[in-house]
Amino acid sequence: MPACLRCGKEFSGFSFGSTVPTECRECRRAFPQATVQAPNEFLLLGGSPPFVTRAIIAIDVLIFLAMGISGASWTEPGYLELVHWGADFGPLTLSGEWWRLLTSAFIHIGIIHIALNMWCLWDLGPILERLMGWKAFLVTYVVSGIAGSETSVAWRPLGGGAGASGAIFGLAGAFFSFLYFKKAPISSEFAKRHLKSVALFIFYNLFFGAVAFRVNNAAHVGGLIAGLILGAVIPCIVPRTVEVPERPDFGQAGFSLDNPAIAESQDLRLLVIVLVSALALVAGSFALAVHDAAIAQYGSAVALIRENDSAAAISLLQNATSSNPNHAVAFEMLGILQLDQGDPKGAWPVLRRAVDLDRNNLALRHNLALAYVGAGFPDYATQEIGWAIKARNEDRSAADFILGVASYQNKNYKDASNHFLAAVQGRRDFFEAQNALVLAYIATDQRDKAHALLTEILAKNSKDPVATGSLEVLATMPNGPITPDDLPRIVIPYSKLTAKSQYWPLFP
Repeated sequence: MPACLRCGKEFSGFSFGSTVPTECRECRRAFPQATVQAPNEFLLLGGSPPFVTRAIIAIDVLIFLAMGISGASWTEPGYLELVHWGADFGPLTLSGEWWRLLTSAFIHIGIIHIALNMWCLWDLGPILERLMGWKAFLVTYVVSGIAGSETSVAWRPLGGGAGASGAIFGLAGAFFSFLYFKKAPISSEFAKRHLKSVALFIFYNLFFGAVAFRVNNAAHVGGLIAGLILGAVIPCIVPRTVEVPERPDFGQAGFSLDNPAIAESQDLRLLVIVLVSALALVAGSFALAVHDAAIAQYGSAVALIRENDSAAAISLLQNATSSNPNHAVAFEMLGILQLDQGDPKGAWPVLRRAVDLDRNNLALRHNLALAYVGAGFPDYATQEIGWAIKARNEDRSAADFILGVASYQNKNYKDASNHFLAAVQGRRDFFEAQNALVLAYIATDQRDKAHALLTEILAKNSKDPVATGSLEVLATMPNGPITPDDLPRIVIPYSKLTAKSQYWPLFP
């Protein structure tokens, strides 16, 4: 318990007001306090150095430098690189990687991003750290950062995010509360001017976040709300009335605004705030995990795929799609994994459902066409691949191969030859397309072309089992036209033909 500065008597210093008493109740009644308003310069320039602000900036800069040195782009690092370094990605966070809620506040997406955030932090952090004290400042920063990340996950559970802006908005909110409730020993003119500045900062950045591309406004709002609440309940470390020398020596060693007499009471109050904040954040995380259970299962499937355990991932995704029949991404991933496992009959109903949920996803239509042709539905495959080739990034060699197989199944061997030839020309190492072209040549009784192409394939890849088998088939075939029933089936390389995001197994 703190001791009264006048009589030395111990008293309870706990208070819900904006300041903490330094004298017992009896002395406060008997001796009215002499009040000298602290000059604004004292608040801005005096006190202990803002070492927490400096430490946060140093950590952010060091992590950014480490990312760049490791090979990440200095201006626009890739999504996989950001996730690797600890950025938030909803499915991974919800599936157990909760630490991303905090680490994402120290990851930045390029040099402009970190420069703007660090400039804001350096402008706002020192004065607020002196007002709150370093412990409360650190709590505000961490809690606001996590709250911003949780809000981001709640708003876009399949999205991701990185950057200190949620935490910085929390600091802005806390500073706004300090000024609004007049918790600091500053003049009305100073408070009014800075209150307007902070309000404009908040409004402008929220407006910019609402209209700009790739700005995570949900994190801004979550951090801001957390900061406003924390700023309202955390006491100012400098009492509203404090005796200050007319010309304080700001350079004096050991100069500090901290009052040892009230430190114990403030620490107790801060401990209560920390416990309540932690309880609220944990409750929020639990609610998110329950609400987005299917997305959490998808996140667990991502981890299993990274561990090369596709069978377990398929089982988990089947559960996810059963519990949430509207989870398009889970259906998409499940269908791709089933294709990779060579199961087009199991994949096509799954991918059909995914397309129904996300009809504008042309990569999905590509994979559905692949599943259809593998399951023996050439007409449906042709229809879906017709949609897929409208995509700017469509793999035309893969599309031509799918069209060639569909034509081959429909016994239209001339069209099949043309499509397979286009697939080979588009990708010179596409041996499966070359082998399929051999079969189309055989079907159209162009044995010389078939034999020449097989010789070319085996010259590049002497152990190609399909080419070797085709050469044996060609050698044993009788002269004359070949009936369709005697033609071998085309081997479809599903894993080579599936359309996957460059971030696979992530779907940002």
